[in-house]
Amino acid sequence: MEIEEIQKNADNKEYILQKVAEQGKLLEFASPNLQDDEEIVRNSNKTRWRSIRVCK
Repeated sequence: MEIEEIQKNADNKEYILQKVAEQGKLLEFASPNLQDDEEIVRNSNKTRWRSIRVCK
């Protein structure tokens, strides 16, 4: 399942960046540090503006 793969790579910035660019809501499964990363948040917002809510 894709979510399990994302959770395994929750600290991998390049992987998470790619996934949130495809589907912004996947930001929820990134590590807390990456949820606060400006570049990742910006990319997730391009596909789903509501993803900003999971940011700390």
